[in-house]
Amino acid sequence: MTKKKKIIIDCDPGIDDALTIMLALSSPEIEILGITTVCGNVPVEVGTNNALRILNEMNRLDIPVYSGAFRPLERPYQTAETTHGKQGLGQANLPLPDIKAQMGAVEFINHTLRTVDDVTIIAIGPLTNIAKAMQKDLAAWDNCKEIISMGGAYQTSGNITPVAEYNYYCDPHAAAYVYEHTPVTITMIGLQVTRQTIITPNMVELVYQAKGTHAQLLHDLMRTYFDFHWQHDAIIGSIINDPLTIGYLLHPEFFHCVSAFTQVCPTSLAEGQTIVDENNYYRCAPNSRIAMDIDVFAFMKFLFHRTFNINNEILDRFLPAMI
Repeated sequence: MTKKKKIIIDCDPGIDDALTIMLALSSPEIEILGITTVCGNVPVEVGTNNALRILNEMNRLDIPVYSGAFRPLERPYQTAETTHGKQGLGQANLPLPDIKAQMGAVEFINHTLRTVDDVTIIAIGPLTNIAKAMQKDLAAWDNCKEIISMGGAYQTSGNITPVAEYNYYCDPHAAAYVYEHTPVTITMIGLQVTRQTIITPNMVELVYQAKGTHAQLLHDLMRTYFDFHWQHDAIIGSIINDPLTIGYLLHPEFFHCVSAFTQVCPTSLAEGQTIVDENNYYRCAPNSRIAMDIDVFAFMKFLFHRTFNINNEILDRFLPAMI
């Protein structure tokens, strides 16, 4: 029997964070050791409750949730509520279970890395918790298998400033610290690859017509995303970001990546920009793996089959025309 991949999801739920958690929970190859939350798309207390709501929806309240940083390391906190809605889950109105989250995301991450082998960190929010964990116990990170981070933008514009992606812009000092000090390779799933994956309204309708699981939740999550992307990007549909981290974890063959030394600019006009030295001008050893391209059909088929239980024959028939 294949050994399960052990992960911690560090997140700021968030619409696409919710989809990521659902995809991971729907993947039998994965063991989620815990979920840690950080301020980002929404304040940390809102995101923490959203993580509990998603676990409740998926009948997985056995997975512990740990609340983390409520503000960035240095800069003022800026939410992404205009993208995700005031409560972070678009128009979804999921009940909040009675179970409570625990405090101490940083302590949980470091303790887990110290005591459990081969743990991968799925970081789909600002890197504040990760930076704080490294600052407190960098040696624990020698035991980390890999960090897969949704963040950054390479060879494409940003989505919060002309050069910066939101997660790294929200806490650029944390992102800069993590890339400078990481003892383990970071796989950067940035806007250069996530912008290739768009969920469209007819994909949501396919989940309905095929009687997929969580169809109403998908509709309620995506409605706010659709409105935002039409207003800001003139897209009929929505770019999805965070679920690609789970796609890479389980199917790296879906992706074309390059290895490079990467830095994040913590201040100035380029705050939050990822500087990827693909051509090795600095002559520094690579600290990152940058996802550049993706097999969009393969990933979307994986996402909809796993998360919403859509038959592969239906996806083979209808999905190509929707991409």
